[in-house]
Amino acid sequence: METKPRITHLITSLKVGGAEALLVDLVQELHNDGYRNQVLYFYDGPNRLLLDKMGVETVRISGLFRLYDPIFFVRLVKMVRAFKPNVIHASLWSANLCARVVGRLLGIPVLCAIHSNTNLAGAGNRNSRFRTVIDRVLKYWASRYVLVSSQMDSTILPAKRTVVIQNGVRVGSLASSQKLMHSLDLKNKFVVGAVGRFCSVKNYALLLDSFALLNTKYRDTVLVLLGQGELETELKDQAKRFGIMDKVRFIHSNKAVDYYSLFDCFVMTSWEEGLSIALLEAMSFGVPPVVVKPEGVHEVIEHDTNGLLVGHHDKELIVQEIERLLVDPVLHRQIAMEAQQTIQHQFSFTKMVDCYKEQYAQLSNNFIDV
Repeated sequence: METKPRITHLITSLKVGGAEALLVDLVQELHNDGYRNQVLYFYDGPNRLLLDKMGVETVRISGLFRLYDPIFFVRLVKMVRAFKPNVIHASLWSANLCARVVGRLLGIPVLCAIHSNTNLAGAGNRNSRFRTVIDRVLKYWASRYVLVSSQMDSTILPAKRTVVIQNGVRVGSLASSQKLMHSLDLKNKFVVGAVGRFCSVKNYALLLDSFALLNTKYRDTVLVLLGQGELETELKDQAKRFGIMDKVRFIHSNKAVDYYSLFDCFVMTSWEEGLSIALLEAMSFGVPPVVVKPEGVHEVIEHDTNGLLVGHHDKELIVQEIERLLVDPVLHRQIAMEAQQTIQHQFSFTKMVDCYKEQYAQLSNNFIDV
């Protein structure tokens, strides 16, 4: 007899990304603990292979003529009904929309995870008016909303149905791969690293601009960009125009943990972020972070203690902070140590998983605040 909830995980994509990586790690932990998991997705990606290796059921939901046509919803409802989950756990906006509709039809509690303000229409971002209307209409169709950061705007969400579960990661090992270092020609180089999809919100154009400026002064610097996405060709063209293509490594991999130990610093220039998994992972490996944060207050980073904050999206200010780490090994070691301890003590993977398990248990027992 099953004593633990059965969970349907519904996600828009299994491509490389923070929400996708979190799903894989969470499902693995739940699977090891005896939970039955089903993963339904709309767009395929390398993370599906990781789930398949665990023996977790993965099904791509598609329409007859196009995504989100009537046949798409018929297939989605059929798959969820057959699995008989206690809870539907949805991630990313499109999946959150579909989960609320299916949960309403089948009477299944829905947990919607909000990974950034760009997944939360109406929260002062660039999302369309259509999304805002949809989210307002359906806001009571989910039993729980989980924000991954306490700094996210939850204005349009029902307060009694909204909780914060901060992202967590396992503390990484500092050992670096000599094989990777050799293949990427990183030996005796100062490596600036970044991880994330090549999309507009990540603002990699600014990172390339900043690195080009840094490299004019420090020739033994290399930029490693780990990810993939629609802007990859455009970013490569930009690197060529700046004359730094030989100093930039574009890497496709769904195992970022293999690369963090190669970085001397981790840089984030995003226009908008939730609580970035990549940032937490980099810090867990003892990589000093440099993060653009115009608000001046960050949920994880305390400036000059466990990381460096940049007050504006300005290349000269970004270079100034990277340069501090490059020329001051004492500062570099201090921040690296504090960064790793921050993750170990405050953003543990075990704590995050326990919080999700608690939500599953509450929702499975029809514990729904009104």
